[in-house]
Amino acid sequence: KLPYLGPDDWEPFAVGYVDLGPLKVESRLEGRAPDAWEVGTPVQLVPGAPTTDGDVWRYRFVPAQSSEVTS
Repeated sequence: KLPYLGPDDWEPFAVGYVDLGPLKVESRLEGRAPDAWEVGTPVQLVPGAPTTDGDVWRYRFVPAQSSEVTS
């Protein structure tokens, strides 16, 4: 079913809380289907380009490539 007032080509995506120790952030999760994510999955940060005015830096998390990287 399409989301409320969403476009016809809308695709679902995953969002989760990433535990960074003293801080937890809510972020988009990419690299897997939305229903393939599990609590406790190790992730790594992928920085993105800033907004056109440079005021906001974007980021996302993907599954970790190394067992040394933790959520």
